[in-house]
Amino acid sequence: MARRDDVLTAVVSALGEHGLYGLTHRKVDRAGALPEGTTSNYFRTRAQLLSGAVEHLVAGDLQAWETMGADEITTTDDLVDIAAAFVAWAVGDGRPRSSAQIALLEAAITNPEVSEVLTRARKVIEHRANQLCSPLGLDRTQVAILLDATDAIIFRQLAMPESTIGFDPRRYFSALLNTLTR
Repeated sequence: MARRDDVLTAVVSALGEHGLYGLTHRKVDRAGALPEGTTSNYFRTRAQLLSGAVEHLVAGDLQAWETMGADEITTTDDLVDIAAAFVAWAVGDGRPRSSAQIALLEAAITNPEVSEVLTRARKVIEHRANQLCSPLGLDRTQVAILLDATDAIIFRQLAMPESTIGFDPRRYFSALLNTLTR
């Protein structure tokens, strides 16, 4: 299982560096410093490769939420803290993963296969986010808005970064949650 995880980590790295259209089994092997042919041993087709990458990204995001204390959310301020911490991670240490996710989102616009995989993954994320946010009184639509805002903040910060002094995701989430919970 560890080798499969190594391959998936390399897939994310290759996606983040080359985008979807530059993603090949060979580039994944190189990105992970894996013996040639390793990626195709685990993921025979491009569809399997993409599906595995998305599942890996989702698992990583959910793990990040848990590490940041998502199970301990009891107030809107807690949610603001977790959302802000996630964004800070996503544009910092998680940047390669975020770049890979953006490459997949871009590809989904014109590729129904990628869109289908991402739609399934979004349902997993929404389900977990709804579990975490429902005790705060947020409904499914409000949670979807929160997730979409998170994606937008990450995308904008990656594409047009504010200085580290000026960037404070807490202000975005505080304003958004104040509006949503009125």
